[in-house]
Amino acid sequence: MSVASAAKLENRPARRNPLSRQHTGPAETRGMTLDRETLQEILLWCGVLSSLWFAAINVFVPLTWPEYSVVDLTVSELSAIGAPTRALWVALAMPYTPPFALFGWGVLRSASDNRWLRITGWLILVYSAFNCYWCHHASDFRLPHRARRAKRRGESSDTVGRALRAH
Repeated sequence: MSVASAAKLENRPARRNPLSRQHTGPAETRGMTLDRETLQEILLWCGVLSSLWFAAINVFVPLTWPEYSVVDLTVSELSAIGAPTRALWVALAMPYTPPFALFGWGVLRSASDNRWLRITGWLILVYSAFNCYWCHHASDFRLPHRARRAKRRGESSDTVGRALRAH
């Protein structure tokens, strides 16, 4: 029995889904509609959620590798071939891309006449497309595991970090 049917039996108004609207139109499917403003909010919130997810990955995954140092190694070392955190990083990074792509779509939809906002939306979508490819073909992506090689030589694998620390 549906919520609406149960409500009619009890003579009380049925609870409505906050995403549901009473109007009809092309966005209506199976009795549930989503207006443009609500869709736009959801798409833009996807950017916040994907960014929080990526930040959490950058905090959590290094904690699982005791030898990893944020000072001596770059974040890309966590997903490098041979890294003990590679499988975990790839598994956690895969859910990041779809909401970020939805955010790009939301940015593009809100751009209207703003050229720079349209460019930003398209760049986010292109980045997301390449990121999907990377996750899908992660086992074929051959980055050397510089951390192990650098550790044997007693140096940092982070070229930029080395240059900054030299000054």
